[in-house]
Amino acid sequence: MKDFDFKKVIKSLNLKGILKGIDMSLPKFEECPDIVFGVIHKTKIWTFYDKNIRINFENITKIDYWKKKIPSIKTIVIVLESPHKDEYEDFVNPALGTTGALLELHLRKLIGKISQIDLNSHSYRIILMNSIQYQCSLGYSTKLYRDIVFRHMWEEKIMKSDFSNRLKSFEPDVILNFCTKGKGTPNLQDLVQKEIKSCIKKNKLNSVCYKGPHPSSWLLDRY
Repeated sequence: MKDFDFKKVIKSLNLKGILKGIDMSLPKFEECPDIVFGVIHKTKIWTFYDKNIRINFENITKIDYWKKKIPSIKTIVIVLESPHKDEYEDFVNPALGTTGALLELHLRKLIGKISQIDLNSHSYRIILMNSIQYQCSLGYSTKLYRDIVFRHMWEEKIMKSDFSNRLKSFEPDVILNFCTKGKGTPNLQDLVQKEIKSCIKKNKLNSVCYKGPHPSSWLLDRY
């Protein structure tokens, strides 16, 4: 996000005592991009882009690539909360660890249950986006700092505005809110859900939205 200094924000929280004992060499301060995670062709051929494909064929994961290739393609957006450790290994990208693997494993079955997704008539690009594109966990266990940092960041108008603008730009047909809930009330997923609904209403998007558990918690037989 232009003109946003995540490192400065964390230093400030550290100095104020909101965060304690942070080793500033551990967090990653780069922004994690939104990407096309996969494509479902009208022929019902599914293609997911794992880590190796993303490294070697970066172009096909760019947001606009498939829209230019197939102008009529529809869009499914998967919303997560923020990148963690795996997303900064080798290169910066969303859902590079367990989350990505479980999405590949279970997404077909889940999407098959959504009536608004018509695989007989349309092709779909699957976009992965983080509500906040910065490492809210700071590279530590998610139980330590993620929720505190996320909530602090989400209170900033610029952060919610950035999320809403990105979501709107994708022109989503279906939105899947898979943010983790975390601790506290309202939980993180509900905070994001409120902004999703606001974005749909404000921009008059023809989108449907579903909430579900974060992929890292999916069981083998859940979907």
